[in-house]
Amino acid sequence: MSRLLESPVLAQVEVVGGIPANAAIAAGARRPVLRVCSRWRVESDWWRTPINREYWKLELGGPAEVLCDLYRDCLTGEWWLSRLYD
Repeated sequence: MSRLLESPVLAQVEVVGGIPANAAIAAGARRPVLRVCSRWRVESDWWRTPINREYWKLELGGPAEVLCDLYRDCLTGEWWLSRLYD
């Protein structure tokens, strides 16, 4: 089961070689990326307010492992947490 967040939460992500290496979500401590499960890109509404995002489904380590969806806004470079999985 998964939980789509009502509003995305700003995240801090360190990228090494084009791939996320660790992430701090919800003002927490940095967690290492254990596995990249999938990656996809969304581009739409170019004629209005453009959306250009690169999504990553990541398994993060730490005291309790977390599976989540993060996306990078390709227009601003900011990273956002959008979904958590049980």
